[in-house]
Amino acid sequence: MSAQGLSTDRLRLRRWRESDRAPFASINADPQVMEHYPAPLSRAESDAFIDRIEETFATRSLGLWAVEERESTEFIGYVGLWPAEFDAPFTPAVEIGWRLARAHWGRGLATEAARVALEDGFVRLELDEVVSFTSTANLRSRSVMRKLGLSHTTSDDFEHPALDLGHPLRPHVLYRQPRLDWVCRQDERLRPATLSDRPFLDRLRREVYADLIEATFGEWVEERHLRYESTCFERGAISIIEMKGEPIGMIQLAPHPKGIEVCEIQIRNAMQRSGLGTALLRGVQAHAEHGSQAVALDVPKKNDRAKRLYERLGFAQVGSNESHHLMLWKPPSR
Repeated sequence: MSAQGLSTDRLRLRRWRESDRAPFASINADPQVMEHYPAPLSRAESDAFIDRIEETFATRSLGLWAVEERESTEFIGYVGLWPAEFDAPFTPAVEIGWRLARAHWGRGLATEAARVALEDGFVRLELDEVVSFTSTANLRSRSVMRKLGLSHTTSDDFEHPALDLGHPLRPHVLYRQPRLDWVCRQDERLRPATLSDRPFLDRLRREVYADLIEATFGEWVEERHLRYESTCFERGAISIIEMKGEPIGMIQLAPHPKGIEVCEIQIRNAMQRSGLGTALLRGVQAHAEHGSQAVALDVPKKNDRAKRLYERLGFAQVGSNESHHLMLWKPPSR
């Protein structure tokens, strides 16, 4: 996907034009559209907002897309990604947001456009997580967040620091979408492993670990029954990571004797520079943080590159045996 635009069946998401300024100012002046914002925007404030959006596209390769209907080419608002850098427990972060003209509410357009913007964030930009937030009373936006698959935990809710104490809009809800959660929903990227995957998994094991492993990976897989049930976080589940229809790796979470979660992620050596393994691992960390669980990894002693990567991600070595280090990551204390 290009940084110049995205599309859906009904919509185009594109960069901004001069002709968008007047209709955007009308949207920003509508009291109903701006009900959950501190105040409507003046024409000057609206124009300055467009300028900031275009500057952010130029400097960070992300931003709020101007949205138009494909059939009529009418400009109807914006949908896209925006840096959230105010002082809050979850920042800095990247937010997904939307603002559409009132005449286009109730047609599912915000959700339709936000889906491709979310995909752009995870595929092109390789973001580890996307968040969305709004005032507690904004039920319309919260509905869109749920439709997108973002999750809400009340412990994440916060008081927006840009609003005065006691302001009715100050209480905010936070919804999250870790990259791994999103990948789990994409049939073409992550799918349940089956017995027919044993040859690939065996080759993968041998490629990644070379002469370190004597037993076939097929036997290792069979012992765990290739279980995959309601979610990809099912204990013991093995899932195949695919790219363009071709298997490139696997991910597994399984019980650990010490009661912590063991995460194993293997990516073909030729794909390890793609960043996918790192993104998946950070997604697992985000999931574990919400569940207050740790993540452990057995790292071959000969694989110094992997050990250094995990250390950069916050893992610490807590033990070792003749062939492997045990590395542990714990969620930040709240």
